[in-house]
Amino acid sequence: MSVLKRARAVAVAAHGDAKYGNLPYVAHLDEVVALLKAHGVEDEEVLAAGYLHDSIEDTDLSFAEISAEFGSEVALMVGLVSKPPMSDAESYFRFMAHHPDAVAIKLADRIANWSGAKDKGLKRLLAKYEREYPVLLAALHRPGLYPSLFAKLAEVAA
Repeated sequence: MSVLKRARAVAVAAHGDAKYGNLPYVAHLDEVVALLKAHGVEDEEVLAAGYLHDSIEDTDLSFAEISAEFGSEVALMVGLVSKPPMSDAESYFRFMAHHPDAVAIKLADRIANWSGAKDKGLKRLLAKYEREYPVLLAALHRPGLYPSLFAKLAEVAA
C-alpha cells in the first residue's frame, strides 16, 4: 500500500466517528489533500502529512507513532501544524514558518476550514479567521512560496 493510502487509512481510523460538520471527518482530510494537489503539491510525504495534519491535535495518535509509521519528515510536518495548547496565533504560525511544506499544509487546512465556516455561517469561527489572517500572512508569507495557495486563501478571506 502506498504511503498516501496508508496515511489516509491511519487518519480515518484515528479520527474514528468524528464529524466535520455533519460529514465524516475524512471529508475534511480529503479536501485538504485535494487542495494541496490542486496547487501543485506532488510529494507523497507532504500529502501524507496533509491526511495526518489533525491527528496529534485531535486524536490519540502521537508524534512518535506517526514517526514510526511514516518517518521523521512526515511526523515533523504534522507536529509543526499541530497547535500546542495555550499558544497564541502568532507563536503558532511562526513555529511552522521555516518549513515550506508545513506552511502549505496549514494554508490548505485554513482554506478548507474558512470556506466551510463561510458555508455554514459560523460567525465566531469566521471572526477568528479574519482576526488571525494578517498574523498568518506576516508569519508565513514569503515571495515565491506557494503563491497559488496564498492567492486562494486571499480569495476565501475576501
